[in-house]
Amino acid sequence: MSKTCLVVIYNHQYIANIEKLEKLYKNKFDKIYHIMPFYTGDKDNVISIYENSYQFSNYVTQAFEKFYSDEYDYYAFMGDDVLLNPELTSNTIEEMLQINQDTAFTARDLYVMDNKYFLTRIWLFPSILNYMYSDDRKTIDKILPDIEDMIEKYKLLGIKPVLTSEDKIEFLQDFLPVSRQHNFYYKYSPSRADENLDYKKLLNSYKDKENKSIKYLFPFACGFSDFFVIPKNYVKKFSYYAGVLASQRIFAEVAVPTSLCIVMNKISMPTDIGLNIINFTSTDKERVELPERYNKSVKRFIEDWDESNLLVHPIKYSIWEVDIEE
Repeated sequence: MSKTCLVVIYNHQYIANIEKLEKLYKNKFDKIYHIMPFYTGDKDNVISIYENSYQFSNYVTQAFEKFYSDEYDYYAFMGDDVLLNPELTSNTIEEMLQINQDTAFTARDLYVMDNKYFLTRIWLFPSILNYMYSDDRKTIDKILPDIEDMIEKYKLLGIKPVLTSEDKIEFLQDFLPVSRQHNFYYKYSPSRADENLDYKKLLNSYKDKENKSIKYLFPFACGFSDFFVIPKNYVKKFSYYAGVLASQRIFAEVAVPTSLCIVMNKISMPTDIGLNIINFTSTDKERVELPERYNKSVKRFIEDWDESNLLVHPIKYSIWEVDIEE
């Protein structure tokens, strides 16, 4: 029988959620830890970290020494606004998620982002800027796997690899003028961009000296990261790479799946297990109506649970009453 440690990740300091999540999950998993930014309380299973939620992957890195123990077979990481299938427990996790000691799980089918996707998603654009213009870029590239090896790893995992070199050239040509219009995190503000960036030099830095072709940028994976499970033998290595990418201000839902793909040779995903992920957007009508439909009762919602759903996200626990029997 496997033992699972549930690690709850809080984007913000929602202290009231601790008791609610303990009530929901303390009898389902062998241990619960809560990773919360800037926590100053005295609960011994709440770990205080100092990080921005944009790169919450670094929560895992900062908290690792406090939550890790060899006695647990799996570490399940979950956002504090997730409601899991009530049948998912330490006893069922291997069968439901189709995992073992060499297989992780992530609650979104992963994909390798083409670079135009970076450009058109405002929440991703800072990641590529920060990576490309990082003062630590040479160090980071030495730490990350060789790009060709990473492409082969994606193929091994059954994930579509990156685009062709021709697409990369087109991307870089499109990217440079667009980058002048944005101001993200580092020292390149719109008023200083032209004087700080030598675009011709930047293009040349991606050319191979022998064939003059444009090199690949490191291929990043992307995917929903509010629930993922890692076998114990891979957690430490995962936390290392998650921290490396967070240091470059890479968005968590890029850093987490990319780190998983670096360290794992097998990853189970929703299409593998035949379960659905209910992930509401902020504008979904059903998300707004859901609490009223069940009179804000988590018990009533669970009693009406569709067994084909693995989880529902987001559930704003500040609205709901966790009225289940302990």
